Amino acid sequence: MTITDQIKKWAMPLALLISAILAYGLFAFQHGFYWDDWGFNWARAHLGVSGIVEQVAYNRAIRSYWEGLLTPLFGYKAASWQVYFVFIRWATTLAFWWVLNTLWAEKKWQNNLAAFAFLLYPGLTQAPIAITYQYFWNLLLIFFLSIVLMVQSVRSPHRRALKLIVSVGISFLCLFGLEYLFGLELARIAFIWVAIQNTDLKERIKKTLLFYLPYALVLAGYLYWRIFLYDSAIYSVGNTSFSVTGILGQLLDALPVVSLGAWTKVLVQPFYPESGLSPRLALVMGIILLTGTFALFRLFKLTSTREADDLSSPKYDWDWLLLALFMLLTAGAPVYIANFPIKLTFPEDRLTFPFIAGVSLLLVWLLGLIKNETQRFTLAAVLISLAITTHIHNGDVYRREFRLQQLFAQQLFWRAPDIKPGTLILAEDKDVFPHNDDEAFAFLVNWAYNPDQTTTELDYDFFHVSVRYGADFQTFEKGETVFKEHLLPTFTGNTDQVLVLHFDPPSCLRILDPVYDADVLVAPRDVNNAEAGTLLLPRALVPALHLSDPQNIILKSNDDFAPPEWLFGPEPERTWCYYFEKADLARQTGDWEKVAKLGDKAFGMPLSPADSAEYMPFIEAYARLGRSEDALTLTENALEKNSAVRAMLCGLWARIGQANEIPDEVLDHCPIR
Repeated sequence: MTITDQIKKWAMPLALLISAILAYGLFAFQHGFYWDDWGFNWARAHLGVSGIVEQVAYNRAIRSYWEGLLTPLFGYKAASWQVYFVFIRWATTLAFWWVLNTLWAEKKWQNNLAAFAFLLYPGLTQAPIAITYQYFWNLLLIFFLSIVLMVQSVRSPHRRALKLIVSVGISFLCLFGLEYLFGLELARIAFIWVAIQNTDLKERIKKTLLFYLPYALVLAGYLYWRIFLYDSAIYSVGNTSFSVTGILGQLLDALPVVSLGAWTKVLVQPFYPESGLSPRLALVMGIILLTGTFALFRLFKLTSTREADDLSSPKYDWDWLLLALFMLLTAGAPVYIANFPIKLTFPEDRLTFPFIAGVSLLLVWLLGLIKNETQRFTLAAVLISLAITTHIHNGDVYRREFRLQQLFAQQLFWRAPDIKPGTLILAEDKDVFPHNDDEAFAFLVNWAYNPDQTTTELDYDFFHVSVRYGADFQTFEKGETVFKEHLLPTFTGNTDQVLVLHFDPPSCLRILDPVYDADVLVAPRDVNNAEAGTLLLPRALVPALHLSDPQNIILKSNDDFAPPEWLFGPEPERTWCYYFEKADLARQTGDWEKVAKLGDKAFGMPLSPADSAEYMPFIEAYARLGRSEDALTLTENALEKNSAVRAMLCGLWARIGQANEIPDEVLDHCPIR
C-alpha cells in the first residue's frame, strides 16, 4: 500500500476525530454539570454503583446497568464524562460512516460528507450535557453496528445466521433501551431494500420482507410491551391521545425544522459584542473557520473518485434519496406519538436526535445536485466549518453558564454558611440558568451542604415556584407538609421551614426577608434586574415572601463548612457581593457593628453595588449606630443610582424610627412624617 493510499485510509477517521475535539471537546475541562447531569452524578457520588443503577432503573432499566458499568470507569467528575462524550460521538460517527461504506463502497465523497454532516449536525445543542446524553450515542452506535451486520448478511451468505442473530439481538436492545430509536427501527426495512441489488422488483420485495421479518417480530413485541405493560410516570404513552391526521401535521411541521431550520443556524455566527464571545475565542473560531474550510475542501478532493462518482453515475441517486426520506419520515414516530413539540431551542432540541442521520443523507443528496466538483466541495467545506464554530460557541455558552452556577453557589455559601436540614428553598431564577432546572439546583444544594451524604433522604430541596406550585406544594400557608421524589432520592419538609431566594446578576444573590424586603418592587412582566438597575421581586415569589425565615434557618457562621472545591471552584475574589452577603448575614441577627465594619471596608476599597437595593443593610447599620451622615450619604447614592428604591428607603427609615432623619428627596414621597 502506497503512502497516498495510507493517507486516504486514515484521513477520514483522523479528520472526524479532530472535528469532534474542536466542536465538542474544546471546553471539556471547563464544563460542569447541567440539567439531569446533576442528579445522575449526585447518585454516583453519594450512593455508589447500586445507587445510580436504582436511580436510572426508575425509567430505563437497560440503561441502569450501563450506567453501573461505566461508573467505576469514569467516576463522578465532569471532565472524564466530557472526554468520553467526545469519544463516543466520534465512534458513533465512524459507525454511521461504516454503514454507508457497507451500502455504497463506491460513493466516497458522499459517504465522507454525510459522516461530517452527521457528526456536526447543528440542530442538537445539548452536547455539554454529556452524562445524560452519552447513553443516547452509545445506543445509536450499536444500532448502526446492527445495520452493518444486517446489510452484510443480506449481501453474503458467509456467517449469515450468526450476523442476523447478533443484529436482531441488538435491535431488541436498542428498542427496549431507548424509545428515541423506535422510528429508526421502522426505517430498517429501507436499509434492506437498498442492500438488495441486481434482482427484479418482485424478487426484491420478497427478499426485503423475508429479511425484515425477525426485526418486525421484535418491533411488534416492543409495541405490545410499551403500550400494555410498560409503566412510567415520565415516559408512559398509555394516556397519550393521537390521530393519523395529527401525526401527519406534526410530521409536516417537524421536517423543515430539523433540516433547513437546523442547518441555517450555522449562518448566524456570534461575531458581535452582544454574543458574549471573548475576543480571544472569536479569533480562534475565525482561524478554525478559515483553515477548516481549506482543509476540508482538500480532504473531500483527496478522497473523491471523480470518474466513479460523477461521470458514470446517474443524474439522481434514487437509492440514496429513498433512504434519506424514509429515515426522515419514520424518525420522529415516538415524538409524534408522545405529542412533543420539536424545536431548535433547549430542551426540545433533544428531539432532533433521531432525525440526524436522515437529515445528513438529505443534505448530501442536495449537494450532489451541484455537478461542479469545486463548487460542491467548497460549499460543503464552508457548511461543515461553520457547524464546528457553531458548536464551539454553544460550548462557550454552557461554560459561561457553569461559571454562573459556581457564582450562585459561592454567593449562597457566603450568605448561608449553614442551613438547617429539612429546608425548602423557593426561587424563580430559571431564566438565569437556561440549561438547568430546579431539580438540578436541588442536587447542587444537597451536594454543597452535605457532601458526605450516603442516604436517599435529601436534607434540602429547591423549587421554582411557577413550576412546583399546585403540584408539589399546594398552598403558601405555613404548616403544609412538602414531599418530593427525585426518582430515587426523596425530600420531606414543611412550609414552616422555607427560604425564599432570588438571584439575577449583576445583582447579588438575595435571601429574602419578609421584614427587610417588604417594600421591594415587584417586577413588571418581561423586565429583569439588569434592565431596572435595582432589586425586582419576580411575581411568582410575592405570595411566598412571608414564608422566608432566614433568622431561624441560617446559622451565623460555620467554620467547618467546606463545599467540594473540585465542583464549586475555589473561593473567588472578594468583590462587592462578598461584603454584601456577609453584611446581610450579620443584619439578620442585628449585628450592626459588623455590618458597618464590612461597609467601611467595602466602600474604602472602593467597591459599589450594581443594585441600589444593596445599600440597604449599610444604611440601616450606620443609622442605628448614630452615623447619620454616612447613612444619609448612602441614601442619596442609592436614590441617585435609581430612584425606584425610594419605597424601600422609606420603609427602612420608618423601621428604625428616625423619620426626622429622612432626606427631603425621600420624605416628600414617603407616607410617614
